[in-house]
Amino acid sequence: MATPIHIHPDEVRLTVSQVSDHASVSVRTVKRWIACGELLAERLPSPGGRGHLRIRLRDLVNAQAFETVLRVLLRRNDNNATEALHGLAQGLLGVARHHVKVDAVTEARLKTLVSRLKQRGNGFRNRTRDRLEAVLDERILHRLLHMPARLLEEANTTRNITRKRMLAQLAFACELLLVAPLRISNVVSLRIGKTLVRTRDTRTGLSGWMVQLPAETVKNGRDLAYVLPQANCALLDSALLLYEQVDGWVFPGRSGGAKGYSVLSGQIARAVHQLVGIEWHAHMYRALAGYLVLRDNPANIEGVRQLLGNKDMAVIRENYAFLAERNTIAQAQKAIIRQRLELTNATSSRKGSK
Repeated sequence: MATPIHIHPDEVRLTVSQVSDHASVSVRTVKRWIACGELLAERLPSPGGRGHLRIRLRDLVNAQAFETVLRVLLRRNDNNATEALHGLAQGLLGVARHHVKVDAVTEARLKTLVSRLKQRGNGFRNRTRDRLEAVLDERILHRLLHMPARLLEEANTTRNITRKRMLAQLAFACELLLVAPLRISNVVSLRIGKTLVRTRDTRTGLSGWMVQLPAETVKNGRDLAYVLPQANCALLDSALLLYEQVDGWVFPGRSGGAKGYSVLSGQIARAVHQLVGIEWHAHMYRALAGYLVLRDNPANIEGVRQLLGNKDMAVIRENYAFLAERNTIAQAQKAIIRQRLELTNATSSRKGSK
């Protein structure tokens, strides 16, 4: 087995474009941070002295840069914390802790900043509930569940190479998220042969896929694995045939490496709005997975926890109890109606036999 290569965080350098993608801000904003000294950067040597800027990973997650990014995003949202902003902050904290390995004092300061962004309250936020309510309409749910096939169909017919690649990637992402509801940062990090590996069924001989994520890349700090159902692998394989996975990246970026997660998330949101007609984002697939599991079996809270890879059952109950209760009530109502019909039919049969 090959010895893994460990890259020191000081050697990891990001372009201005990559930082803008990860921070969900414009390139101009990143350049302004650099000009004001709020984000450290170095200029690559060039004959004219105007080489490209590069930002060390360590400098991106120091306390000052961390505060700068979050301050700008808070201002954009009228100083209201959101789930998305809290998730971004947690992602940056994970980079600081596991990859840069910042000192204890810096880590404590970053954790304090993240905790200030955590929204309080019980269960899903109102906006998440509203978006999830939309899929209770079975016509909308049908369109959402079959959207990957529609995207793949369009990808097969379009002659525009750029659009074909985007549609194929969207088909792959949305199909994957239906059965492996990953966080979007884990989705864009998928790499064939590393975190997305081939499997083979010894009984049927059919090949498939398995997602395997190491603990340091997962929010709950545990290894996470999904063996993808064979029924989904055919569409995934067809999508991969339509574009090149540069260096094994399932979602390759323009400047090498993986595509920015904010880019893919935005593409998914626009596709769902166009094809399904609802407001949506990539993280909503996790809520959808919970809904579908409980729709089938309202008592299967543990199944939701395992599917989503959560450690804390209390969080799952807090978020999904209303769905479990709703589906339990719906099943009880069906049982009452069914018994009424059975009794009506039995009574009619007895009358008819007299």
